[in-house]
Amino acid sequence: MAKFLVVRQLPRLHTQRSAFERDWQTPWPRTSSARALIWRPQADVHEYAEQFVIKVELAGMRDAAIEVTLHDGVLYVSGQREEHCPSHGVHIHELGINYGHFELEFALRAPIDEAAISARYDDGMLLITLPKRNPAQAEPRRITIEQTNV
Repeated sequence: MAKFLVVRQLPRLHTQRSAFERDWQTPWPRTSSARALIWRPQADVHEYAEQFVIKVELAGMRDAAIEVTLHDGVLYVSGQREEHCPSHGVHIHELGINYGHFELEFALRAPIDEAAISARYDDGMLLITLPKRNPAQAEPRRITIEQTNV
């Protein structure tokens, strides 16, 4: 059974439609919103004896533009990479770098010490460390069975 599941969400369809319509109604050069809709940063997940490490490639971003949250056993990494390009007097010959909003989801299927999760952004790489929790650390809970008079 997989201990870790990587889930990647696509943007909502109405967001895509409105961005494409806006782009087609603007003169060239078009904005990068159509390209940004499909941007998914590359991520690696490594498992070690005592931890998982998620490495996300986010070159050209500031750590303040990245958010890492944990909710209901799912780790979310999201952010916004802004395009810094003059809009007038420039001729675009090729567009290969993606900009805009992104969101990655990682479903945690192994016991993780949630209080010890850490993240570090260095040289364009976001490193998230998820220490494993020993299953024996979880306190067993006895469930009382109620009796009914029949």
